[in-house]
Amino acid sequence: MILRKNEQVLHTVYHHFLPYVIRCLYFVFFAFITLIFVRFLTELFSNHTSLIYLISFVIFALVFLYMTLIYWLDKLIITNQRLIFINWISITNVHEREINLKDIQDIASFERGLIRFISVLSYGKIVIKSSAYKFDITFEEIGKANKVRTFITRITEYDK
Repeated sequence: MILRKNEQVLHTVYHHFLPYVIRCLYFVFFAFITLIFVRFLTELFSNHTSLIYLISFVIFALVFLYMTLIYWLDKLIITNQRLIFINWISITNVHEREINLKDIQDIASFERGLIRFISVLSYGKIVIKSSAYKFDITFEEIGKANKVRTFITRITEYDK
């Protein structure tokens, strides 16, 4: 991402931590089930016990690292001229989309969470529609989606 002349980054939005924690809990549950299977394998192949555990650990560590990187590298960059959405599909596949502030047609936000009124536990998604582009920007699992929508609306009105 290269900034244009006289362009300044006003805010950067990342994913909320709570959906990541929930995914980590699913991962730990899956790892526990797999560990039971690995334990069964070590009984069958008792000569290679340490090798089986080492391979299992390396595979789980790599999967966890991959899952973490893909989740935390996604971001929405709000500048004084445009919105830039960087979406990591995989380690080798990154989608980068941008919408000029003057071309924003509609902004919608949806919040959910365990307890929506406690801002630490509340997260949602924001959908930004443009009149000049064929695509919309949808950024899911962000914290304080309504505040992000209000912020973008204010700078859009200021830009016009």
